[in-house]
Amino acid sequence: MQSRFEETVNEVVNDTLNEIFSETATRIIYRHLEMTYQLKPEEVAKYIDVFKEGLEEFLSTGALAIEIIIVKRLYSQFRVKFENREDWTFADYLKDLKQKVKSK
Repeated sequence: MQSRFEETVNEVVNDTLNEIFSETATRIIYRHLEMTYQLKPEEVAKYIDVFKEGLEEFLSTGALAIEIIIVKRLYSQFRVKFENREDWTFADYLKDLKQKVKSK
């Protein structure tokens, strides 16, 4: 069973991909992740490093822009102030956000 945090991450990822690309292109991205990494859409939050790797392989340098949009939307969704950190990865932001959400 997914936590509220994981459900929200999965929803925001899906909504962001659909908004930026399209439903069809998002399905293609998810199919790539499932075929190459055995990662299902509902498992993205649980295996965020795998999602990041697959997204970067599929979109190359464009993945970073998508990751930042997702992170900013997640911080906003949980009403936590986003602060850009030069040396942080996608996973670092999600770990930070999860910790802040737990402490609320």
